[in-house]
Amino acid sequence: MSRPAWDKAKVETILQQQFDAAKRKMPRVVLLGVRGYFQDSMGIKGQNDRGIYDDAMFIYSPLYFRSFNFNTDPSRHGMNEEGKVLLKVRVSAQGTALDVAVSKSSGFSRLDAAAADAVTHWRFVPAKRGDEAVDSSVIVPITFALE
Repeated sequence: MSRPAWDKAKVETILQQQFDAAKRKMPRVVLLGVRGYFQDSMGIKGQNDRGIYDDAMFIYSPLYFRSFNFNTDPSRHGMNEEGKVLLKVRVSAQGTALDVAVSKSSGFSRLDAAAADAVTHWRFVPAKRGDEAVDSSVIVPITFALE
C-alpha cells in the first residue's frame, strides 16, 4: 500500500483550519478521507479516464499519525450500504493488531471485511501495566455513512 503525499504537518494544518472555522475544538482522534482521481493517466487530457478514484485516508492525533492510499471503483457505489461495525482487536505490547474479529456486524459482510482489513494495518498505543507495555484487547467502532 502506498502513502499519500501529505505529511502529518499538512494534515494537522488542514484539520485545525476546519475546526477553527467551525468554532469547534479538534477531537482527540480524527479520521480524514480525501478523494482524488486519476487524470490524464490513459491519454485523455483532463478527464478521469480510468474511472477509478485515488482515495487517501489519514488517522491523526497529537500522538499518532498514519496514512493510506487506496483506489475505489465508482461502479461499486450506489449500493446504499452503511452501518456500524464493532471490532474486537487484540493489541500487542508493540502496538500491532494480533487478532481482529467482528464483535457486532454492520449488517453488510463487505463493510465488515473492509473495516477488519483496515484495522489490521493500524498501529495502536499499547496498554501499560505500570511502566511495562502489555498485550490487551480493545473494541474499535467503525462507522460507514453515506453523505
